[in-house]
Amino acid sequence: MKKKFIRKLITMSIYSLIIQFVCVASLFASTTGSGQNIEKIELNLENHNYSLKNFFKLVEEQSDYNFFYVEGEIDVTKNYTLSSDSQNLKEMLQEVANQGSLRFRIVNDIIVVKNSTRSKTKVLVAKPKSINIHGKVVDSKGNPLPFASIVIDGKNHGTLSNANGIFNIDAPEGTCTILVHYLGYKDKKITLDVSDATKEVNIVLEEESTNLGEVIAYGKLTRGQAKALNIQKVSKNIKNVVDLELFAKYPDISAAETVQRLPGISITRDQGEGEFVQIRGVSEQLNSLTMNGQKMPSVEPDAGRTVGLDLVQSYLIQSIEVTKALTPDMEADAIGGMVNFQLREASKQSEFELSMGYGINQQESEYRNWGRSIVSLSGIGGKRFADNKFGILLAASYYKTDKGSMFNSRRFADQNQNVLNRRRTTDYDVNRERFGLVANLDFTPNENHKWVLTSNYNRYKDDEIRQQARYTWDNQREERRTRNRLEDQKIFFNMLKGEHQFNQVKANYIISYSKGNEDLPDRTEFRYRRTVEALADLSRDEQDALSANSTFGDNTPFTYSRVGFEPRFTEESNATGGFDVEFPLTKDDKSLIKVGGKFRKLEREHRSGSFRPKPLDGAQIRQFQEGEFPFPNLSFTDAEFASLGFDLSPADINLDEETDGYDASEKVLAGYVMNTTQWSNKFSTVAGLRFENTKTDYTSTENELKGEGSYLNILPSIHFTYKLNENNQIRLAYSTGLSRPDYTSLIPYNNVGAEEIRRGNEDLEPITASNFDLMFEKYTNKLDYFSFGAFAKLIENQIVTSQVGIEDGLPVFSPTNGASAKVFGLEFGMNKNLTSVGLPFSINANYTFTETSADYGDDRDDLPLTNSPKHMGNLSLLYNNDKTGFFAVLGGTYRHFVFNKFENTNAAADGNEEIWLDKTLHMDMSLGYKINDKISLKLQLNNLTNESNTEVSGKPSEDSSKWTETESYGISGLFVVELKL
Repeated sequence: MKKKFIRKLITMSIYSLIIQFVCVASLFASTTGSGQNIEKIELNLENHNYSLKNFFKLVEEQSDYNFFYVEGEIDVTKNYTLSSDSQNLKEMLQEVANQGSLRFRIVNDIIVVKNSTRSKTKVLVAKPKSINIHGKVVDSKGNPLPFASIVIDGKNHGTLSNANGIFNIDAPEGTCTILVHYLGYKDKKITLDVSDATKEVNIVLEEESTNLGEVIAYGKLTRGQAKALNIQKVSKNIKNVVDLELFAKYPDISAAETVQRLPGISITRDQGEGEFVQIRGVSEQLNSLTMNGQKMPSVEPDAGRTVGLDLVQSYLIQSIEVTKALTPDMEADAIGGMVNFQLREASKQSEFELSMGYGINQQESEYRNWGRSIVSLSGIGGKRFADNKFGILLAASYYKTDKGSMFNSRRFADQNQNVLNRRRTTDYDVNRERFGLVANLDFTPNENHKWVLTSNYNRYKDDEIRQQARYTWDNQREERRTRNRLEDQKIFFNMLKGEHQFNQVKANYIISYSKGNEDLPDRTEFRYRRTVEALADLSRDEQDALSANSTFGDNTPFTYSRVGFEPRFTEESNATGGFDVEFPLTKDDKSLIKVGGKFRKLEREHRSGSFRPKPLDGAQIRQFQEGEFPFPNLSFTDAEFASLGFDLSPADINLDEETDGYDASEKVLAGYVMNTTQWSNKFSTVAGLRFENTKTDYTSTENELKGEGSYLNILPSIHFTYKLNENNQIRLAYSTGLSRPDYTSLIPYNNVGAEEIRRGNEDLEPITASNFDLMFEKYTNKLDYFSFGAFAKLIENQIVTSQVGIEDGLPVFSPTNGASAKVFGLEFGMNKNLTSVGLPFSINANYTFTETSADYGDDRDDLPLTNSPKHMGNLSLLYNNDKTGFFAVLGGTYRHFVFNKFENTNAAADGNEEIWLDKTLHMDMSLGYKINDKISLKLQLNNLTNESNTEVSGKPSEDSSKWTETESYGISGLFVVELKL
């Protein structure tokens, strides 16, 4: 099956490349001119006798050609006879030339007419002298405008400025007019006299703006988003791009919440804050997250290869790109899509900013051990030196929040009869701190060479107190548990990038190294319990009303049950080196070949342990009252714990020797070839192949078993773009992607239990997908944007755990490849400025519909993919008044219910139950006032709808479904002062 699949991919790729190169070859054979072949132009003749003047008029009306001659030199009143044998324009010109001793010369779309003394004259096609026009496109402050459209007026010829706003274009000698177009800026027309060998011209574009009396609703605050939309518009593939200028207006706490506002994105949350990202109905494990185009290390062992974006500081990000159809020059491990965070770099002007904020969490917590405050601090400093050749930037961000939530859970003895077996209520108090730092140095000695050195550090600390009460009715028991733990995550990222232009050849390279770790050094849980006979007398409503501080008035003492200590440590590093070379296949640069390669080495270490300290005689295990909890905020590693009197201390534990875990090494060697061809001003294609060879090496520290794996993936893709006009285009794409197996599936463990055997599988291969996309896009100079498209994903080789045999009478279960899934969807996005109807508002909206189905084994093949909503959407209303200084943003995000997992929630049921996450609607708001050019005020409000996170047993739309877990968080507000120094 695998060989057949690979042969099919190779065959498709060869055919696509043959088509590309055959078509490219036709470009070499094309003639210079207007694009019309005079041998194929047939004229409709009313008669066969014409004056020369009327003949010229006839040709001009029925073709793209115009005549040029010197008055007085040519007798245009003379009559000519065209025979019926003349079938095309070339033959007719030949007849006229022979009758009047004339000579015709074609230069582009001009037919030059001259007298000739030759008895026999040929129609000649002359290649005009080519003059190179080069320069830079900038805004009014000198900031470069990347990917501006530059077209020679009246010609089938144009180009784009590069990332630094620099452009080169050839024009015919003489007078020509250049048309320059850039979203968000007024179109500019420049007439030039190009008689020298080269012509340098720098083009300054003026911002588009709309004035509504005293209100300036649109203008200078749109430079960043104009750049983002231009990048999105001219990209070779389907993507969404958003700039800091826009997403900084939203009150988003984490980078995940910023990303969710783009079309096709949904998120899952932790303590009410965005954490994991799903793209077009595909779960987070099948997507890719990168920073400056390089993979981010994954540090959460329970999250597999994905990255929790609650670690990433939004303030340090300049722009976000969500790629939905991969090109061959991108890493292939992204089935749903790829999210890239572009870190800040020094801009053209110096910038020094400081932001300070303080706020309050409403909280749903009853105990509030940490408090309720929010503190936010951030700042940036950037400057250019040495005639703008050197740029340096330093940015930092700190955010601390004391959050609290209430979590309620229930399990049924009989769900159909609504009979409870267990009720659990949990009070969470969380102290979260985030700190991020970006240092960036760039050197641009000239327009052809640039080096960038970037360093980034992010740290996320989550100190949590969990106070949980459990009530069970089979034994009338109340149990009190306190769990204290610190989660400490760190990510370091360093990258050197070089960008070079050697005549017509572009060469880029990167060297990067990233490292991240998560440390849970002191996860400690205390358990106490007692018998409460009053539980049996509670009504069904009173059972649901039980909370973490419920009391029964009998003062029955709690007895010590146990203490658990579970340290855990995970570390991952990525070392990467890569290069790209792009060079033209045609003299006019309309067809390009790009080749490149990349090597990435991943190393991962995971250790975890579980210890049960036992109290010694005389241990100080105190009693506590009803409604209280034992030892909040006391951990095994604290000095106070040692004084309680247990038989185990931190000094007695060696994580490497006494814990379970694994060591992993993964090497990926990739190469690609890609052709980009601009067939005309309207139509372009991108096609190519990517090869990725993966080698894995895993060692289980529990039993010292070793496992190795190796596989090769060949990934073709082809993208079509057709421009209906300057601002409207249609995209069609076929692309392929993969998702490598989770680490824990590849570990060669062998766990023999009393009823079954569980094993890892080092021979697993990646999940693969064929992706199909069709998208219409519309842009305007007012930064209006509209898109509508359809997509499909055929996912193969999904990994499921199934029985693979029987040994010693026990069934053997192991993860295996083979399951499939399908994704179909529709996607709509728009941004509309209402200035055209006299309102200082803009609307940002998107909606995505997805229909997914997956094979989970055991005849359970009628369920959607996990965390895949059928409906998701965003609606934001933005108000901006530069004159008065006010702005406001109100944003709503909707996610339909999603299938989440299988779990036993009903003691009377056979097998696992379907667990779904119920639908959510989050509303957030920002209000701002600009006092002057240096001081601004902002108020951020989150979770205005006080939305909860609810798990449901059974599909939420069915009457038989019942909630099993629900968690609520409350509203939060932050007041911010921003200073520009």
